Amino acid sequence: MPIRRHERFGHLEDPYSVGYRDPTICPTCKLIYHNKHWFWDDELLQQLEDKARKGEIEIYRRDCPACRRIKEHYPMGIVKVRGEFWKEHRDEIFNLIRNEEKRAQKVNPLERIIKMEEIEGELIIETTSGVLAHRIGNALEKSYKGKSTYHLSEDQKLLRVEWER
Repeated sequence: MPIRRHERFGHLEDPYSVGYRDPTICPTCKLIYHNKHWFWDDELLQQLEDKARKGEIEIYRRDCPACRRIKEHYPMGIVKVRGEFWKEHRDEIFNLIRNEEKRAQKVNPLERIIKMEEIEGELIIETTSGVLAHRIGNALEKSYKGKSTYHLSEDQKLLRVEWER
């Protein structure tokens, strides 16, 4: 699904983030879309469900942008981790990456890791956003030194990060 430039404003429009009605609940992860924001809130979720059962409101149920990207396997960030260092410190690096994902979700719950796998001696991390990929690259460089490089694809808004040590 291509990302179009919004003609009037000149910025990229993400088709995964448009078309949600208020309130929408993601049936997969239980994120709530309300007042133009996505967030987790168990108490509000219960209140909305109760009002819907009473017929007071209509709740829309649709996968959030992150769950859609995961199901459709459409990453916006790809991090490649190379070198012997990561193989020797595999558990530490996996923990650092998962902790960075948790920190990112406190700011934006749509920041998720789609998949992590080892391919031909490299660790490949696919993310739902370029922001999370960038955070992971920065965290690796800050924690373990090495070198991170960043490549942004302007037409797809895909960030590729490579870290090596």
